[in-house]
Amino acid sequence: MIVAKQNKKNEERRITMAILGIDLGTYNSSAATVREDGKIEMVEPAGGAADIQGSNVFPSFVKLKQDGSIAYVGIDAKNDLQNNPALVVWGVKRLIGKAYDDVIKDLGRFAYPAVKGADGRVVIHVGDKSFSPSDISALVMKKIKADAEGDWNALGKITATVVSVPAYFHEEQVRATKEAAELAELPNLTIIREPVASAIAYGIEKIKEKEIAFVFDLGAGTLDTVLVALVRDSKGLSLGEAYPPAGDSQLGGLDMDDLIVDYIIGREHLDTLSEAKKTIDSCRRGGKKLPFDKEFMRTMRELFRLRSDLENAKIRLSTEMSAHVSFFYHGVSKNLTITREDLNQVVSPVVDRCRVCIRNYFNQIGINPSDISRLLLIGGPVKMPAIRNMLAEEFKGNKQVRAQLREISEKGFPIDPMQCVAYGAAKSGTMKDVYQNTSPFDYGIALDKKDSLSGMVKRGQILPYQKVRDIEITGIVPGLGRNVELSLTKDSAYKIGDYSFRASFDEAMCSHIAFTMNATSEGIIDISVKDCITGSVLELPMLSILSEKKFEQVLVEIPDGTGVPNPNVPVPPSPAIIREIMERFQIEMKGRPDDPVDPNDVKKVVHIARAKVCEAKNLMAGKANHRVLADGAIKKIEQWIGQVPDNSTTTFRVYEEIVNAIEGLDHIINILGGR
Repeated sequence: MIVAKQNKKNEERRITMAILGIDLGTYNSSAATVREDGKIEMVEPAGGAADIQGSNVFPSFVKLKQDGSIAYVGIDAKNDLQNNPALVVWGVKRLIGKAYDDVIKDLGRFAYPAVKGADGRVVIHVGDKSFSPSDISALVMKKIKADAEGDWNALGKITATVVSVPAYFHEEQVRATKEAAELAELPNLTIIREPVASAIAYGIEKIKEKEIAFVFDLGAGTLDTVLVALVRDSKGLSLGEAYPPAGDSQLGGLDMDDLIVDYIIGREHLDTLSEAKKTIDSCRRGGKKLPFDKEFMRTMRELFRLRSDLENAKIRLSTEMSAHVSFFYHGVSKNLTITREDLNQVVSPVVDRCRVCIRNYFNQIGINPSDISRLLLIGGPVKMPAIRNMLAEEFKGNKQVRAQLREISEKGFPIDPMQCVAYGAAKSGTMKDVYQNTSPFDYGIALDKKDSLSGMVKRGQILPYQKVRDIEITGIVPGLGRNVELSLTKDSAYKIGDYSFRASFDEAMCSHIAFTMNATSEGIIDISVKDCITGSVLELPMLSILSEKKFEQVLVEIPDGTGVPNPNVPVPPSPAIIREIMERFQIEMKGRPDDPVDPNDVKKVVHIARAKVCEAKNLMAGKANHRVLADGAIKKIEQWIGQVPDNSTTTFRVYEEIVNAIEGLDHIINILGGR
């Protein structure tokens, strides 16, 4: 009788309409729905099988059969990882929209077959089937939608969907995620950034006037840091990114797990597992297949069983002081204990990288951490005391934030950090036109490896946005026309995609092209070209994705003070490059400020410093009222680079001062009206 009543209740709920919000995660995903009555409910995996993270978690795992067909998705696939590591695909959020050459390190933690595709992307091969990271993500989202509508949840018919992405995803990562959602046949799709979704979930609609919230979103695979402005006025509520987001799309809980596994392998002298990890890494870097013989597969099963057990121990250590782990090595059962103190020491490099990201972000935007009114925490790793202690140190001058952190320690989180993005994504489906995004990067176009149209979409630009630039292309061969090759650039330094088109020409053997770059509200970049001779317009599809590690510096022209571009003055890429170098050095050289820095890195940063000084001096021409503003920063740079002999090295302490001075001058250049 109870079952009959439940079935009737489910049938009544199933005919209602609902909005589905999905937080597509690297390791775990979650989802929520908003029904017609406005009630928001989390979605449970069908059958109610609970993960260690809770009953509302959808592990982002897909188990494939030997022939490449789909076996199962979610918790069952995750549970089978330790038995069939070569057939369970997971962690694809780290791979999606990225070039194979950029994710070789990430592929080293996976056992499933992955190769470099013809377009430069990752391709997963099992049996006679091939899958892209988008294909795998689509299977996860299709499972979530089916469970939301099915008998177990019966949350209603899904009529609209909101899928979240990290704020620091570049355009190709966002595009690939959207493609996955479309492959999953999610209706009326909207893309929302995770920090914005979390702000909605935390109840920002309750604010009275204005707040500035700092969102710290640390998931299994990515870190986002962003300030969100929350404003209520006579027009109602609005929210958006007060400053462009920053972060690291290759930093998260998975990196902690890597460190813990390496620590235990070394501590317990598990040499066979160490060799297996080296074999995987070597095969990935060499583009070779893994040796799936019987002995290697047994070792792989032991390695992934240990990894799973240690990940569970990491989670338990958020509330316990020690955790016991039982595992198999060479077929023999073994036991070990890991303490919270051990864990804190082992994961400190990841914590330090998070700390560096926070400091760089506040330095970059010129805001003091004491100025924010609220801290929003997202992601499983924020439950770790080590992460919250780091945040308390970084916000030690902010009484409101420290009070929040104390309250979390005493009473728990006001909303589960694992669920808030999905909750906010679903709720955002009922809040039209209240939030806005900005571009996290500069985007431009590089033509034929030499000419460039930089800064067509600038970092911080409110989206959507469109920019049109005209250019004349010479060098046309009579009777043949011209095949024009171009690349999409990120931060004027990285080429992330290739395009090509055929241009017509006039009597003077010149082509006249109008380039249009359209940045959607989701952060996706579309490029079209208009042939001004024929009037034809082409939408350009990306032909291949490029490794961000293999870039040619794009030189752009800046005024020489007279308003005339000077082609002899190279402007370096945005400070993104040196910030990445700094983050690496701040970790590698922690506690060793007087150690030498590699001469090549010194040469690079000195070149950037001198070019920035040149750029600032040119921009000051005719702007006497700004001279005082820039003079001090220029003198500071010149003072520090004066301590570096040509083609020589210097200490990390001096290197750090140069980098800080460059970032300060770059901020002033933006004020002066630079790129």
